Amino acid sequence: RLIVYNVPKIVVVTNAMKYHLEAKYPNCKAAFYTYSILPITIKKEVEIEEKDDEEIVILYSGNVQKYQNIPLMAQSIAKIIDNDKLRFEILTGSPSEMRKIFKQYGLDRKSNIHINSVCPSELNAYYKRAHYGYVLRDDIDVNNVACPTKIVEYLAYGLTAIVLCPNIGDFAE
Repeated sequence: RLIVYNVPKIVVVTNAMKYHLEAKYPNCKAAFYTYSILPITIKKEVEIEEKDDEEIVILYSGNVQKYQNIPLMAQSIAKIIDNDKLRFEILTGSPSEMRKIFKQYGLDRKSNIHINSVCPSELNAYYKRAHYGYVLRDDIDVNNVACPTKIVEYLAYGLTAIVLCPNIGDFAE
């Protein structure tokens, strides 16, 4: 509160964050500047390749923090795993932790699930082949004002985001 009322300028990552702060601190006189986070993994112009309709690739790119709702993702995959047209590409900096979670849901020996750790420079190839991407964020204030780089990446590559809550940052707007 001290900062919001005593600075001339505030930089936010989404308009949703600006609206949240304006509602919370109605007497704030600071000028707001929205500066969205754009990941370095996105090239200026992404060439979206035509997707292979024989196989549907569902991607997750991220880690295993609680707010990512990895158990919920594993549960949803377990419900559709036996569809031989589906392939799951799980990209994470914590592959051993991810494998432990997937094992809890009986997904540790499924041939159409690939859990890997790749360099950011390699994401491009995975995103180009994918059709869908998981972003399972809860409907809470911090997510409602966020700008997850994951969604920006997914959209840049033509993926449809699989979301738990559509109220993430400015994306619904």
